[in-house]
Amino acid sequence: MDQTTYLVHKRNLLVCKLSWGFLAVALIAGLHMGKDLAALLVHPIMFAVVLGLILTAFVAKKVFTIPVMYGYICLIYLYFFLLITGSPLLVNFLFMWLGLVFSAIYQSYIIIVLSGTFSLLISFYAFFSSSMILFSPRYLIHILST
Repeated sequence: MDQTTYLVHKRNLLVCKLSWGFLAVALIAGLHMGKDLAALLVHPIMFAVVLGLILTAFVAKKVFTIPVMYGYICLIYLYFFLLITGSPLLVNFLFMWLGLVFSAIYQSYIIIVLSGTFSLLISFYAFFSSSMILFSPRYLIHILST
């Protein structure tokens, strides 16, 4: 394994750990808010768990290092897209921009441009499909008052 591939593998490992950490926090927060575990797993979280396990296996075996890098970014944005279409809330819309932070870990301009493109496309979709829900005055007043 050459130096560049090894560096990408280490970054894949970091993104893998962060992804599982954020997924665990999302599950714990959902359970803390009183949601049923079955309702949480029907959520796009189950989709993320299945594909995340596949990518985690690739990271653990140190195979397909470069494609796994692209796979993680695509998986993250696919998860955010499913999250926004399933429950169009402002918090999910803002959470979607976390994908840019994940892509910045790789320090590759191709990944960052891909991530920025995905962010813009999902933002346009969310704005035009559910702007009345995302940016309702009642919801914004509630957020600003807390």
